[in-house]
Amino acid sequence: MPLLPLDDNPFKNVNHTDMERRKRAEVIINIRWLLLIFAAVGSALIIAAIPFGADLNATHVAVLCLGLIVLTLYNCGLHLLSRTNRHPLWIDRGQLTADTVLVSTLIFFSGAEHSWLWPLYVVIALEATFLLRRPREVVVISSLGAALFAAILCAGSYGNVPQFNLHLLDNIGPQHTIDRVLLWLWACFLGCSATLIGSSFNSALTNESQETLSRENQLQRFMESAQDLIFAFDADNRIHYLNGAARQRLGVDISGPALHVDQILDESELPRWNSKTCLLTVGTPFEPTSFRLRSAAGHELPVDCRISTAADGGTILHWVVCRDLSTQLENEKRLYNLSNFDQLTGLTNRQEFSEQATNAMRLTKRLQQQMAVALISIDHLKVINETLTSEVGDSLLREFSVRLSQGVRETDLVGRLSGNQFAVAFTNIDDIQSIEQVMTKLRKKLSQPMTIGDQEMFVTSSAGLSIYPGDALSVEALLKKANSARYYVRAHGGNKHQFYAPEMDEDIKNRLEMINGLHNALVRDELQLSYQPKVNLAEGEFHSVEVLLRWSHPTLGQVSPSDFIPMAEESGMIGELTLWVLRQACLQVHAWQKQGLPPIRVAVNVSGHQLQSSDFITALTDLLNETGLDPQWLEIEITESVLMQSPTAAIATLNKLRKLGIHLAIDDFGTGYSSLAYLKRFPVHSLKIDRSFIKDIEQSERYATITSSIIEMGKSLHLTVIAEGVETLGQMAFLKEQNCDEIQGFLYSMPVNADEIVRLKTNLQDQTCPLSAVATS
Repeated sequence: MPLLPLDDNPFKNVNHTDMERRKRAEVIINIRWLLLIFAAVGSALIIAAIPFGADLNATHVAVLCLGLIVLTLYNCGLHLLSRTNRHPLWIDRGQLTADTVLVSTLIFFSGAEHSWLWPLYVVIALEATFLLRRPREVVVISSLGAALFAAILCAGSYGNVPQFNLHLLDNIGPQHTIDRVLLWLWACFLGCSATLIGSSFNSALTNESQETLSRENQLQRFMESAQDLIFAFDADNRIHYLNGAARQRLGVDISGPALHVDQILDESELPRWNSKTCLLTVGTPFEPTSFRLRSAAGHELPVDCRISTAADGGTILHWVVCRDLSTQLENEKRLYNLSNFDQLTGLTNRQEFSEQATNAMRLTKRLQQQMAVALISIDHLKVINETLTSEVGDSLLREFSVRLSQGVRETDLVGRLSGNQFAVAFTNIDDIQSIEQVMTKLRKKLSQPMTIGDQEMFVTSSAGLSIYPGDALSVEALLKKANSARYYVRAHGGNKHQFYAPEMDEDIKNRLEMINGLHNALVRDELQLSYQPKVNLAEGEFHSVEVLLRWSHPTLGQVSPSDFIPMAEESGMIGELTLWVLRQACLQVHAWQKQGLPPIRVAVNVSGHQLQSSDFITALTDLLNETGLDPQWLEIEITESVLMQSPTAAIATLNKLRKLGIHLAIDDFGTGYSSLAYLKRFPVHSLKIDRSFIKDIEQSERYATITSSIIEMGKSLHLTVIAEGVETLGQMAFLKEQNCDEIQGFLYSMPVNADEIVRLKTNLQDQTCPLSAVATS
């Protein structure tokens, strides 16, 4: 059966005209049944009156009975037609015409002007006004009756009608023409009066019906166009109506089988729905309640429902108006995400992380366990943003956050507190060793190469940790202590993790003092350059030196570069500082040449921040033009770890430097996890073996093997191999045996000033340096 059959549709009066005519036809049929009853009783009286002189014969009785039978069958047929779904207008017109003809026939055979059936014309006139909407059609039916009655009276005046007397009225003398005219006028007057009264009554009913229909149509149009979901159901939860919004959003096919509420309601909501709606039939008010509807496709639709009850005929229907909450809930969810989650990485922000960590801390306290908070940042992220665009930096942050989330346990909490500051709360901790294991595993995962776009990047991170309840008793205090530890790690080179210790606060205080002093160091002439020779093992003399920066602080004394260089990078002074060193080194080469020394190449270590700066090449070109130094006597050293942060970008920069004629060297080789494939692509001239390998080559076969492999690899690539940190003759002998090109270290000379370089160079020329004899032996 269809979803909304006509009989069950609350808006069934949309076919108001057909139904109204059907109802009116039923009224007429019922009146006709009543008239038939009276006719049957009257006929019985007439037949009973025959012995008492009634002017009837057997033919008249047969005609009378046949007429009653025909009228009964005729009325039954109309009764059956009136119950069909459609009630065409021609049925009403046909039965009115048939009634008029039938009544005229009965009047003709019952004595014409003597017949007492003529008032039936009045009944027919009332029928016409009741069934027909157009006044013109009513006038046609009334005129037809008047014409037929006039014809009967005319026939009677010529004696062409049957004559019999029922003695129901006394006849005084014969009927004259004037009497017949008066009788006709009287019948017409009654018919017209009935027509006017009936038309007025019908017009009033029609207007009221049309107003009702108009209101119902307006209501239906409103409900069909409403954005809210509207449906009606009965006591059995059978749905009788669904508006357009409900059909569309729930995916209901109105031509399908009948629906019940449980078919559009989420299964888990059905018990609550029944408990809320079971008392509606007894008048219990329904409080607005939220439910979850489910579409035919299985999609969930949250709605706010309001229900009212109304009776439609004998059926009590409950009308439901549902406001779709999807957009509202989506907006609330979006607002919640904006308020509690980082939009770039999807991690919790500082507020949400603090709340979750606070709850975890309460649980830790009840379980009498420990909790650790780690603050982690990516090393040199500012450099990456400035050189490879912020889009690359954002992609790096997203990938870093994914690895961070994957590297911790399910019970741990991860958040992003600010641009380059991630936080992890380690819960269910038994001791420090377990945190060490987790952090070691995490940092190993974070240090693996990342592919950002078409670039492979190697990043390092610095982390500081604090412990609850040992270091602090609140999340904010733990974060503060962890941040102190992280800052301490970054200030000492980064790329490791450190637990908070109280002495870090004093160290940070001193470093802040150094940062403030570093801004004035250039102006106050507190910075000096030192030079350490790089000796050629085959010749026993040096042709190049490495420039080392020293800072004499007025209160802190000599400050190590490993202490203030990271602070210079962090404070943004590293660019200015590097250019100052390069200028002083270039000027010093000129000064040595003026003193009569052969050309000496100076090697300056450039930080990753400066190398990846877009202005570095231009600034260096201007500096060489300013000082007039031949670019071949300048060497730029870049650490392997800096190159591997973004190999593709580094190769492009190195190519530009090489085109200028500047020598290039990879510093601290062996610590940056570079592959042979990358090493072949780097356009460098020299390879410097990190001092950590040289230190133990006499005691460790493993380090000796690694050093030999690096030398062999460098030779195969036609690079000059330099060993850093050579302090013993045994180390020098091993390196010479492996065909290492140059050495640098305390064995020959500590870092010295420019005047001492002149003395050392002069001693080598005079063959007074003991290293010369050892190297050439």
